This record gives sequence, C-alpha cells and structure tokens, in this order.
Amino acid sequence: MKKKKMTIYIFGAGASKASQIGVNKPKLISPLVNDLFEDQYTPYAKEVNVEVSDLNHYKTDFRKAGLTLEEWLTKWWLDTQNLDPQFLRGERADFGKILYYFWRLFSKISTTYDKNNLYRIFLQKVKKTRQPFGLISFNYDLLLDKAVKEIMGINLINDLRSYTTANTKYIKVHGSVNWLIPARFSDPKPLVEHYQDGATNIRYELAINSIFNGDMLSLKNLFVVDPNSSDLQDLNFIGNHVFDGKYFYPLMFMPLTIKQYELIEKFNESIVSEAKSLIKQADEIFLIGYRATDDIAHDILKEARKGTRLSVVGLSSSYQIQQKLLNKHKNLTLGFAVNNGFAKFIETYWH
Repeated sequence: MKKKKMTIYIFGAGASKASQIGVNKPKLISPLVNDLFEDQYTPYAKEVNVEVSDLNHYKTDFRKAGLTLEEWLTKWWLDTQNLDPQFLRGERADFGKILYYFWRLFSKISTTYDKNNLYRIFLQKVKKTRQPFGLISFNYDLLLDKAVKEIMGINLINDLRSYTTANTKYIKVHGSVNWLIPARFSDPKPLVEHYQDGATNIRYELAINSIFNGDMLSLKNLFVVDPNSSDLQDLNFIGNHVFDGKYFYPLMFMPLTIKQYELIEKFNESIVSEAKSLIKQADEIFLIGYRATDDIAHDILKEARKGTRLSVVGLSSSYQIQQKLLNKHKNLTLGFAVNNGFAKFIETYWH
C-alpha cells in the first residue's frame, strides 16, 4: 500500500486576515503584526483599563525606531534586562498593558468567524482528501480553532491536551486568547467583591502590573476555554470564581523575534516539542500568510526531515520568503510559491 503523504500547514497573521471574507468593519479585521497599534484597534485598550494615550506613545516610539514591530519590541525587552529593579517593574508593566490590549483585540477578532470564513472552507477541502495533516499556528485568534472544532469535530476545551493529542493535532506556538493561567499564589489579591463597582478594572490593573513581574508561570492550572464560549467576550470573566478571587493571565507570547520560554514553565516541553514532533513527520510544509522570522519558527523548521518540500502562500513576497528559508534550512527542498493569496490557493490547489 502506498504511503500517504503527510502535510503540515503553518499559519501566520496574513492567513487570519485573508480568512475573513465579508468582514468590513476596520476594527474587526485581523491585523498584520505591524498594524497592531493602528487607530481602529486602540479603543480596545480602554476595555481592559489601558489608556489609549499609552498605546499612542508606544506607537510613536515604534515608528521612530524604523524597525518592524517584532524587532522594536525585542529591542525594548532586551534593553530592560539590565535595568535597576526600581525601573524594571514599570517597564514590564508596559509590556503587560500591551499584552492585555492584544488579548482583547484578538478576542474580538475571533467573533467574526462564520460560514464564509476561509479556514472553514480550507478544512472542508483538506478533510475530503483523506490525507494526513497537521496544523501549526503563530496566531492568537480563534478563527482557525472554531473551524477545527466545527469541521474536524475536535473539542478544544479544558486543557492543552485537547490541542496536542487530538486526532487532528493543532499546535499554537505563540499561545492563544482562550488559554488562561490563574494568577500566582504570591500575586496580590484584590480586596473587592466580584460584583462591586470598579472590581473588574482593579483586577486588570493588578494583572497588568504582575504578569511580567513575578516568578515563572505554570501550565499546571491552565484553563482552555471553549473557542465559542461567550465568557471570552465578557470583561468581568477576569473575576470568575475559577481564578480564586484573583485574575487570569493570557498564555500569549509577545511578538518578539526571540524565544521567551523562561516565562512559562515547561512550555517548551508541552507545546514547542509537539510542534517539532509534528514537523518531523512532514513530507510537505505549507507556510500560509507567515514570514517565519522568529527563533521559534526556525527551531521548528530545522526539525524537518531532509528533502521535505517547502511551499509558501502569500500575496507578494512568497518566493523571497521561500528562498530565504531554503538558504537557512538545508533540510528543506523547493516546493512552490503562490503570490495570489490564501483564497486563490484554496480555490485552485485541490483541483
């Protein structure tokens, strides 16, 4: 019997943006990484008690730097490493503000999933092939998650094993808006009842100040919330009783070019190692809407077997991305480069 070909699909921000067929409201269109501070999205900051003026300040510094957002955030993070503790805490709180803003933004983006979403159509086509496949995503949103649940029948809920051990393996190496870690035992507890005025804002303030200013976070008590749960849209959910009167931290890595494994205990063993294991099985890898510029991506790609085909799907620079990766990873071989987008790829590839 002929061996079935294993295909791994790797998705970036361009795929989620392209998937949103018919989404017209600018504030609900999934942003590319360099657009994360654009004006249509910044009102989401206020919902998690972050001042829009703070985001505008970050945006000004980012634009002055002349770097990509990933490069700018990486430089800023590394520059804080040697700060006096008196100043380090405030800088890390700035990163907390950005992370909770991203969490709210991508939670709202996730509400746009519908029957026209391209991830849904993509999985319908893949399912019909009866060929084995795996999914790796560098996105925080839940658009693909909702398609995996609907089309592949996978219940993504309770803990990370629902993603990593299902028949359809789906690895989110930068985290996800529905992966929530309760605050540390040592983190401050608000002396307010959940229902009191201001209780929600106080919890966001404490969470923002604490997430990057404490010991390594643990996956042990992580909650995976169903991608379709309305709790993810309820700002008061941060005070839910499951968080023991405190608050949650989204398991989402900032979009840096470096690895931050040291922030989450056993994340490398639990998630990144699963992605590496998956990529070792690949006969062909498709990069869709993703530039693969960070260290985690390269760590994963170098695990592919010698001769694994690399194909790239994008809008304008697919060939350049492909060549750059082939030059870096000699274990990969030339597939094809598609410059007419995710929708056209879905339309034509399986004909």
